[in-house]
Amino acid sequence: MQSAIQPGCTQLSSCKRRFLAYNMLGSISSCESDGFSHVEVDFHDTSRGLRVPSMTDYFGFTMAAMNDKGSIFANPQKGEKNPSTLLYRPFNSWTNNSEWSMRFPVEEEVKAVAIGNGWAAAATSLRFLRVYSEAGLQTFVLSLSGPVVALAGHEHQLAVVIHASNPLASGDQMLEFLALDMRKKRQTQAGRLPLSPGATLTWLGFSEAGCLSTYDSEGVLRVYSSEFNGCWVPLFRASEERKGTDVNFWMVGLNSTQVFCVVCKAPSVEPQVLPKPVLGIFSTSVPVIHSDLGADDLENAYLRGILQLTQAHTKAVEAAVAGCDDEDEEESLLKMEVEVDRCLLRLIAAACKGDKLAKALELSTQLSLQKSLEGAIKVVNAMRLPSLAERLSLILEERITRERLEAGANRHKGDLVSSYMASPVTTHAPFPRGPKTQGQQSQPNYSPVADAHIQVPDRAAELASSPVDINSTAHPFKPALSKAHKRVTADAMEPDLKVPLEVGNTGDDPLTNLSKKSMAPSGVVNAYGKLKPSNPFAKPVIAPMRHDTEGSEKSDSILLSLKKIQHGAIDVQVQRKASSTPVK
Repeated sequence: MQSAIQPGCTQLSSCKRRFLAYNMLGSISSCESDGFSHVEVDFHDTSRGLRVPSMTDYFGFTMAAMNDKGSIFANPQKGEKNPSTLLYRPFNSWTNNSEWSMRFPVEEEVKAVAIGNGWAAAATSLRFLRVYSEAGLQTFVLSLSGPVVALAGHEHQLAVVIHASNPLASGDQMLEFLALDMRKKRQTQAGRLPLSPGATLTWLGFSEAGCLSTYDSEGVLRVYSSEFNGCWVPLFRASEERKGTDVNFWMVGLNSTQVFCVVCKAPSVEPQVLPKPVLGIFSTSVPVIHSDLGADDLENAYLRGILQLTQAHTKAVEAAVAGCDDEDEEESLLKMEVEVDRCLLRLIAAACKGDKLAKALELSTQLSLQKSLEGAIKVVNAMRLPSLAERLSLILEERITRERLEAGANRHKGDLVSSYMASPVTTHAPFPRGPKTQGQQSQPNYSPVADAHIQVPDRAAELASSPVDINSTAHPFKPALSKAHKRVTADAMEPDLKVPLEVGNTGDDPLTNLSKKSMAPSGVVNAYGKLKPSNPFAKPVIAPMRHDTEGSEKSDSILLSLKKIQHGAIDVQVQRKASSTPVK
């Protein structure tokens, strides 16, 4: 079985120097002298202005990982007096004493480490994966199903590779991988890790876009893709770049179009610390077979463009679900689609030139933009292929019709949602309760829960025949409040009934003049002065309300009905004079 590796770490050279970590950001090197080591951190971009002071290593660290915020170190166990130690060192902190360390028991040894945004992880010989926060808090401990092979971190992602079983008789390693989201604490990817026949894993990491990648001893770089519910796509082979020279490629990192390696002269497979290694830049390429079309480069570019577009779409969907839409990402997606369509147009022209009309038609169906399809029709007409041009015109018409139908369906759906939101529904009429004022009778046994939902009746006929006061500004769903209620502040209300008080400009408060008779135990008086019977299936009865005013005769008034108008800008208060007998 393959032993555990640390990506970007090298073995101790004859000059007693080694790389503890080397990635696209910088490097951590160690130099032994007089029984202890001297650790230095260097960044490739010297314009960052951040200089990390060197550190004296008394533990004998053999592995490390770094990002733009800090670094994590670990050393193997060397007897009972020198156990395995984990050390975190931030590059820039608001406090002086921000480093922390963990000493492991004698029976447990650190095999691999990784670091990300706000977390650090260590895999041990007891098949434990220990996760720590940036301040040193032990946040999680989980068990691995096999011996660890490698760890890698990127932002909130952690990749773990373990042994699934013993190697096969042919020498093939049986490895599995896990991809964990440390922020949401969930597993995002898992499965068997592919390797070349008889090869071992030599590097594990993430691209600049956050795509999980691996590199084996046979020089094959693979990138994880979400297509087919998860698969590995080969994007680089060192055998095609050697060109007969006896060199080895030491993987450092990659982006969407380029691979960064250190070219080592054989038999060396790792770079030396001094002089500083120089990165070699190579283009990504999918291993395509030579076809009769003679456009291998175009097919390779098309496959790489499709892979990048799929990865970008996956991230855009995740961002949309999280509510983090970005216009720059949409523009980059459009640029990728344009590049893929441009490559397809060249392939269509090459197929028409080689009299491969069926292939040209199939390539035309892969175009994503309408303008690209119109351009394909122009190319075909210029080559005087009317039959193919006619078929492409039919495809264009079908696409235009489908887009119009989809746009109409989306517009109809939006109209339905708007009408539903504007339609009158069950309203909630809060009953503000405050201290008893002068002229206001006590209201015992009042339950706001029993009067929480009030259905607004549809009585259009009565509204049409009733006098309407259009000058009134009273809220249609709350009765006008008296001066006594105006003096009630929100602090005097109960917490579950705190609502802003809205006051009308006409009429007295009908709530302050409710008679004790209307508060009979047979029903509850709601905010509209209606007597709500105890039987939920009984028809509601409108109770009379009397207004006592100085210098005028006593008269009865009834709040007939309230209705919220759909287009919603007019508030109506209906008043009606009634006889001395109650209206039932």
